[in-house]
Amino acid sequence: RSKTYPAEQKITWLIEKAITVTEDSILSQDIELENPDVGMRFEIGASRHLEEINIAEKYISNQDLPQSEEEQVFGIIKFLENLRISREYVIRAREAIEKSKSKEAIKYLKKGNQFLTSLLQLASGELAKIKEYEIIEQIICSEISKMEFLRAFLLVSLGRINSAISSLERAALFSTIIHNHKTCLTLNYVKALIYLFHGLYKSAIMQYNFTEELAEIYNDDRLKLKCLIGKAISLYIEGKDRETAMVIMEEISS
Repeated sequence: RSKTYPAEQKITWLIEKAITVTEDSILSQDIELENPDVGMRFEIGASRHLEEINIAEKYISNQDLPQSEEEQVFGIIKFLENLRISREYVIRAREAIEKSKSKEAIKYLKKGNQFLTSLLQLASGELAKIKEYEIIEQIICSEISKMEFLRAFLLVSLGRINSAISSLERAALFSTIIHNHKTCLTLNYVKALIYLFHGLYKSAIMQYNFTEELAEIYNDDRLKLKCLIGKAISLYIEGKDRETAMVIMEEISS
């Protein structure tokens, strides 16, 4: 069926949806891959330092701040200025995507990620106050996750599947660091879909199993069901264990 419905066509549709994740705000509602009305959020999962993070976000977005708010983030202003710079890489990548220049967009996103990774390491060494470091860590990890997500789909569109999977893994990792488990779950599910779309059935089955385990931990019954269906489809198409695939589908339908 991959010849009738090429994987890249489906992925291209996902790329168009994924462009939304390059919006400026780290706290804004982004797009979910399968259900745009629900929204996939590259945001801060934990509620710690939420007030300061919102102020920092306004500063990064060049919004005017009252003096009282600016004083709350004074100790991390240097890093917020650098985060403004990092947003330029995303803007340039988005412009390249709109011009169908995927390779150029990937380069911008890679540079942006390298910039942010270095910035995070500098923050760890320079920020003596734990609270200030945690604020910067949460913002930077959210930004990296966002960039890696978009970069992954661009890589898939160019047929660079292994590199794309690596980007998704990094996106999931940085989402986990900031306790955004919903995004982490979705990214892992997307990995399974990519494997399935490209006929990598053994990898798809393993990924569905892992994502189902995560869904169990986070009490996401809907995703568990999706993983079971995906695993059954992968097993059936692979052809080595169709009996198990049929058993899974019978259990789901009963």
